[in-house]
Amino acid sequence: MFRVLGVDLRYWISIFVLAVASFLFFFLFGLVDTYRAYLDQQPDDVIVVGSRTGSVFPIAHVDQIHPLDGVKDVTWRVRFPGQYSHHRFLVEGVSKGFVEKLDLEMNLGMDVLYETRVGALVGRELADNLGLRIGDGIGIEAPGVPRSDGDVMWDFSVVGIYESANSPDTRFFVNYGYVDSGIVEGVAGSVSDIFVTVAGGVDIGDLATEIDATLLNSAFPTRSDPLKDYLAMRRRP
Repeated sequence: MFRVLGVDLRYWISIFVLAVASFLFFFLFGLVDTYRAYLDQQPDDVIVVGSRTGSVFPIAHVDQIHPLDGVKDVTWRVRFPGQYSHHRFLVEGVSKGFVEKLDLEMNLGMDVLYETRVGALVGRELADNLGLRIGDGIGIEAPGVPRSDGDVMWDFSVVGIYESANSPDTRFFVNYGYVDSGIVEGVAGSVSDIFVTVAGGVDIGDLATEIDATLLNSAFPTRSDPLKDYLAMRRRP
């Protein structure tokens, strides 16, 4: 058997394998610990309502959820994959009031997103990767979500760049109204998720169960989870 420094090669291989295994263990443990800390920072009073099948569902569900006892307010979003240059990311078309709940730090007022029809609010890390600055225009290709005229290019203007300790700096927020009004027929009027803020003193689990029961017999039954459970299951916001 080949020897290194007078020692059997199998000994050195064992040492190398042990060192790699130890590194991977502590690296992955650190990632898990970081994600747990991220979950701990999330609010305890938010329910995420999604489709049981994982597809989009009608925004009309909002009208059935909002009157339920214990519902403080409701926001929503529609998400779709987009590409700019060789970068791929999710575009989030959000309703007014959505981003205010994320505790973002940005250099412009939050209303600028909603006041600019084609406005986009971009996370610092994503903006740096895309080479974007405030005032830049950006055309995002989204073949899976064509516009009503058949075009797959969506044009936006960067109105803000944010940083946050509670949300990844890699998100791309735009106006739900702009996306919904321009999207192909059959998809318009749809959402990916509804976010329900629970009133004080209301049991979040009971309200989540009631929401699903209310929509059980609809064509698009839902699955509702507290935000922290939702994030823990999906590993992304």
